[in-house]
Amino acid sequence: MVDCIGNLISVSLEMQRLDWQDNGLQSFLPVRINNQFNLVAVWTKQANFPTFRYIGQLWKYLQLHKEQMAAAPTVLCGDLNNNKIWDVWDRWWNHSDVVRELSAAKMKSLYHLATGEEQGSESVPTFFLHRNLKSHTTLTLRSLLKACLIHKTIR
Repeated sequence: MVDCIGNLISVSLEMQRLDWQDNGLQSFLPVRINNQFNLVAVWTKQANFPTFRYIGQLWKYLQLHKEQMAAAPTVLCGDLNNNKIWDVWDRWWNHSDVVRELSAAKMKSLYHLATGEEQGSESVPTFFLHRNLKSHTTLTLRSLLKACLIHKTIR
């Protein structure tokens, strides 16, 4: 994957880092691509926020930047480490809540657009705990698509 990204950059990909505040959140990289659209690379993980771990990190980032993400064509891509099956009923930032917030920002999962499947009802596994690939030996396009959310003006 790194070679692929390197080749894309060397062809004619111009990236400019966006000056979006992160308020201490980790693993968010917003950039402008070819002055045409924004790309937010993200990895939600345990982090240093005991209350806002994993998808809570993305929820907090959206509170800071949902207007910016709705105002310009934006792709959010990365490892979200979450699914609606892990929603907790008394949290205000569940996976399903984040999906609703992204939808309000005109963003939709590319995987779910391509497959027509509902969140949490995916027919093909794209998650492999601890890299357990016993039933799946290669990274599929479905796995990659599931990690991308795309702004409606790009579709």
